[in-house]
Amino acid sequence: MTGLARALWDARVAGRAIALTPAEKPQSEADGYRLQAEMIALASGALRGWKLGATSAVAQANLKTAQPFYGPLIDRFCHGNAASVPAPAAFTPGIEVEFALELGSDIAPRARPYSGKELDDAVAAAIPALEFAGSRAAGGIPAAGVCTLIADSGGNVAFVAGPRVTDWRRFDLAVQACRLRVNGEEKAAGTGALALGHPLEALAWFVNAMGKAGQTMKKGWVISTGTCTGFVPVQSGDRLEGDFGDLGRVSATVA
Repeated sequence: MTGLARALWDARVAGRAIALTPAEKPQSEADGYRLQAEMIALASGALRGWKLGATSAVAQANLKTAQPFYGPLIDRFCHGNAASVPAPAAFTPGIEVEFALELGSDIAPRARPYSGKELDDAVAAAIPALEFAGSRAAGGIPAAGVCTLIADSGGNVAFVAGPRVTDWRRFDLAVQACRLRVNGEEKAAGTGALALGHPLEALAWFVNAMGKAGQTMKKGWVISTGTCTGFVPVQSGDRLEGDFGDLGRVSATVA
């Protein structure tokens, strides 16, 4: 398994895709997460936080999974607002507009699951965000499958953070609209409800999933809670904007 973790990491750094036979792919989500942990160790860099995938019913249907999954946001692939972001065509990249939540305190594992409401006080800021998603496995996300995506940084290509909103509680994130524009044209729209009903509920799912592995959530981590606009393919030169209304805007250009 270590060889595949190295191959996926090297492909990510080099901006290329690798062909994998069915036998070479991880055969379970548990195998995928073991490979993911090996890949994080190979990255030898700080984690900005984590991204969630398949938090909407549509995404779960498209990926043929019954639950969300997660992957690391590695610091070197995270960018500030209005950045020019490398998104190699070999990864068949797409853009997703997401609500990200910054943790204001550690969250320790516990036997009783956390609810989204309980985690309200642990969130220091809400952040309008863009996630570039794709796959280092040849054929893109559909060909990779969930287990390989998990191993492959959860399908993360890059992450762009917009302005931190510390008074986010004056917004109802479940009904807060967000829109994706590509080169000035609106391509998709949604609300925070697409992330497991509410971004806080998506956060709770993740905290509980990591808690089962004994992982404490760390103050300062940013958790991107899953697409609210679906996956829209992008190419070099595209100008991207996630418009969250009064909550703020986030933008990027595909390098």
